Amino acid sequence: MITDLVPDKLLTSYISKYSFISLSRTYRPEQYVPDGAVKVFIYEGDEYIRYCSDTGRSLRWKDGAIGNLSPRFSMEIDRPIRLTICCFRASAFYQLFGIPIHLLHDDFIPLEEIIAKHTHQLKDSLAHTICPHEKKKLLDRFFIHLLSKRKLSDLKAIPFIEQIILCYRGNIQLDRLMRHTNMSPRTVERLFGEYIGMPPKQFCKIVRFNHAFLLRKYNPKISWQEIVYECGYYDQSHYINEFRSHMGVSPQKYGKGRSRMSSLYVGTHIDYLDL
Repeated sequence: MITDLVPDKLLTSYISKYSFISLSRTYRPEQYVPDGAVKVFIYEGDEYIRYCSDTGRSLRWKDGAIGNLSPRFSMEIDRPIRLTICCFRASAFYQLFGIPIHLLHDDFIPLEEIIAKHTHQLKDSLAHTICPHEKKKLLDRFFIHLLSKRKLSDLKAIPFIEQIILCYRGNIQLDRLMRHTNMSPRTVERLFGEYIGMPPKQFCKIVRFNHAFLLRKYNPKISWQEIVYECGYYDQSHYINEFRSHMGVSPQKYGKGRSRMSSLYVGTHIDYLDL
């Protein structure tokens, strides 16, 4: 079972949602889906999601933060598991913890390096709390307190661009948006690498693809033509090429293969969908 809850209103500019996961059965390998966010994983117990690369490398990253993984990664749950995922907006994670997001590409940072001495107390509190709504209150209190102790950057341009891209689901003309930043394109590109982990154009592509993927997941009967129109792709060929660049295969091959749109994929920007 996966329960998604929205954080306290004081935190919604930083954390898009909490996902509380309790799965009593196994799930076969499923390709990782990029969404442009930073996810903090907090496990309850000693069972962890297994990540596999196309080179055969197998990883069981424990508590900590993961950025965007490339299409060569798949994820698998091969035993019952309980965990919490805090889905951070990339720029907010950078502002709160000072970790450049590009360092998280295809990589992991342990929770101890993020929240230090608070790690064990937070893990224990979550493990001893059963109700997802009570877990949400616990996390809200923790992050609101953490936020009160942080001195955030005065730079607002990058979080502003990120927010606009998310609101438009990636379907926006960047040139027009950049004119409102009073910064050169080169400066924006550099800061996006620190705050978001990728160039603005790539972030737009990932957010739009995430929207398209969620549309398909929650509306299995929707046609490719409807997805193309809803998400602002030029045509079906454009969408297929974007799908292949993010997932490594075409939509048709993805649907016919071992991969599937199951509950392993929790999404991040689902709150922007009108389901």
